[in-house]
Amino acid sequence: MTDEREPPADKGPEADPPPAGPDDSYGAVDPGAPADVERDPLSNGEERQPPAGLVEIPGHGWFDPEVARGMGYVVEGETAERDPLARRAGVNWIYMDAWPEKAPPREWVLPGFVPAGRLTFLYGPGGAGKTLFAIQLAIMAVAGLPMMGHVLPANIKPVLYLTEDDADEVHRRIEAICAGLGVDTSIVYDRMLLACQGRGTDRLLVRVQRYRIREGSYELELNTEETRAVPTDVLADLRSIVLRDGEKALFIIDPLAAIHDGNENDRRHAIAVFDALEEELCYDGSSVIIPGHPSKTSQYSGSTQWIYAARSSIIMGPEYWIDNVAKDDKSPTQIALLKGNYASQRIRETLEFMEVEQAGYWRWLEQESPESGVNEDLLLDILRDCETIKTNLSPNLAARNYIVKIVREHTLNRRRGKRVMTDEQITNLAAKLRNQGVITIENYRGSNRVEYARYRIAETQEIVF
Repeated sequence: MTDEREPPADKGPEADPPPAGPDDSYGAVDPGAPADVERDPLSNGEERQPPAGLVEIPGHGWFDPEVARGMGYVVEGETAERDPLARRAGVNWIYMDAWPEKAPPREWVLPGFVPAGRLTFLYGPGGAGKTLFAIQLAIMAVAGLPMMGHVLPANIKPVLYLTEDDADEVHRRIEAICAGLGVDTSIVYDRMLLACQGRGTDRLLVRVQRYRIREGSYELELNTEETRAVPTDVLADLRSIVLRDGEKALFIIDPLAAIHDGNENDRRHAIAVFDALEEELCYDGSSVIIPGHPSKTSQYSGSTQWIYAARSSIIMGPEYWIDNVAKDDKSPTQIALLKGNYASQRIRETLEFMEVEQAGYWRWLEQESPESGVNEDLLLDILRDCETIKTNLSPNLAARNYIVKIVREHTLNRRRGKRVMTDEQITNLAAKLRNQGVITIENYRGSNRVEYARYRIAETQEIVF
């Protein structure tokens, strides 16, 4: 289009043109231009074309339709309008006066470690045996066997979603665990579901979407509230499993790195992935266990938010690795509670790998049967040591110096990192020795002039067991 206006005669041909108009650089209107054309100042005067497959949120930019719906917008054609019925962000006020008089009991899959109805992150180095531990937990639950001294729920339906091992390897693992525990494999096969998503299959359960605003040639990534993990069709298949009345699924999803496409170093992505998995799989009281590896450069895998985003985080590996001390090849494998707001942070168990036909299973101290008489002598040695250093052992459960607490952590009760006597064994042995008259309970007055009770070794020349 040409400008047909002549510059003022008194200023010559080099004079400035008239002020710019709304539609071209000289203010002239092109009669052939549509009245509703919107010009982008960064597009050199060209008409702005909507990106293919995206919808516009007025004032924000262009988005994927599914992302727009997830943000609470109604998509119509190439535009999205705010849904008036969409839930607004705000404070979730709790009306405590409506609470029942007594709080409901906490439910567990594995007491102290795996809460029911939540996601648990099982964290440790590669090859530590995390997947084996999770599978063994599932097998012992369906077989009705106690694990680490705890009775497991009988209504569990294990669902294994494994991306590292093929079906044959899983078959060998389950067979070895059942052989070591004396469990009939037919019981396990009847109650357990298995999906092996190996190479060549779609393994992602959630896709992390980063919402972006597009303004010309510039892009700006928004903050935490705009990062969302979107469930995939594979996750929808997992959610659609049929449970019998009263059954709760136990999803074992291995490993974490294979099921999402987010950035492991991004706090927002960690929270979004775990939130999406809990929302999709734990809505009916079912539980999730996800093993995860640390990075190669440090003990912790990417952001520590993976640990803190989960309701419960368990650490499993060699004792020196858990304690972050110098490497010791003789260090036993241990499992400990790394993060949990509802259980003791000192919960820790020592595991021993038992090989069965090129596979194996985990064994822990509670399954061992010490020789008769050995632990009685050990308990007496600990009592003598405590008397020597003037440490009183109380029979009172609530006391800080309760006998079980002191004996449990005593140096003599540790051999290569393993506890020789369990809490139950200490309690039973103390009762047995007292009934035999080997030890007694006497009263004494403390420094605050208050009377307390303590265990003492009876004054006798010969002790017969």
